[in-house]
Amino acid sequence: MCHSSPVADSPSELSQVNALKFQLADMLELEEEWSEAARVLMSTSLESGQRYRSAFPSSQDQLSSYSRPVSDADKLRVYIRIVRLLLEDEESVQAETYYNRAALLIHSESDREITLQFKLCQARISDYNRKFLEAASRYHELSYVGEIDEEERRHMLYGIYFNPSVRQF
Repeated sequence: MCHSSPVADSPSELSQVNALKFQLADMLELEEEWSEAARVLMSTSLESGQRYRSAFPSSQDQLSSYSRPVSDADKLRVYIRIVRLLLEDEESVQAETYYNRAALLIHSESDREITLQFKLCQARISDYNRKFLEAASRYHELSYVGEIDEEERRHMLYGIYFNPSVRQF
């Protein structure tokens, strides 16, 4: 599936194009077209000088055509979403590129859910890069987080125990 990127000439048009791209990415994600959804998100304009409608609008944003500069928090959310989508299709090399971008922004994030998603991406990328001890350490750390579903925590620990490369050490 090929999605051409419309050209936006003004900040208002850019805002509208980005909003459409986020909607398209949502639809592709629902269809489990992970890589395509990630590519659509990669094509959004997140430059700091740009203005756009929030990718994660508040109810106030939904009621107006308010556009604002892209915050680091919004960039972080988009980067983490791209990483998660790419990892779903096992595209770890490209996922690591966006993970590294997120790593530059995570230090100032206070949202616990975003921080946990970042740490899970970190563990999965370590796993794909065959850094099994590092991945096991991350999964083990995350297995103690109460906010993560108990079944998901069990799955993390199961992966550590049954990964033969980790058990050798």
